[in-house]
Amino acid sequence: MELAAAIQLDYSDKELVLLGVLNGSFIFMSDLCRSIEIPHRMDFLGTSSYGNNSSSSGNVVITKELQIDIFNKDVLLVEDILDTGNTIHFLKSHLLKQSPATFSICTLFWKSKNQDIEPQYYGFQVPDNEFLVGYGLDFAGKYRHLPYVASLAVT
Repeated sequence: MELAAAIQLDYSDKELVLLGVLNGSFIFMSDLCRSIEIPHRMDFLGTSSYGNNSSSSGNVVITKELQIDIFNKDVLLVEDILDTGNTIHFLKSHLLKQSPATFSICTLFWKSKNQDIEPQYYGFQVPDNEFLVGYGLDFAGKYRHLPYVASLAVT
């Protein structure tokens, strides 16, 4: 996995902590962490902003807090998709209050319409009008289980 190789190179001498954003990132995070061959820790935090809609409400709430201390650690926030940036902005602000040594973002999919926040690592840039499901991504809680990624026609 190319992302893992780049992360390994950048974090080879650091105290890497992967933080997955539930629920969407769990499959990607699983594959990513198994491909990173340097020592690292992991944890997950939960957020909610979409509900049963295809667009974010803009109101992000934390549904699960971290269990590990990230003070003075090198944090890599792992997301399934960077779309509006609302969740990432919220989480970045929330996590920086815990004083990590460094903070970076890794996302499998990135909609580049969000120019004010750019991930340090991303797998694929996708069109802004695509709504993706599968491989952990969902629509109203459905389709996460699909072993592939598909574009869902939503109205």
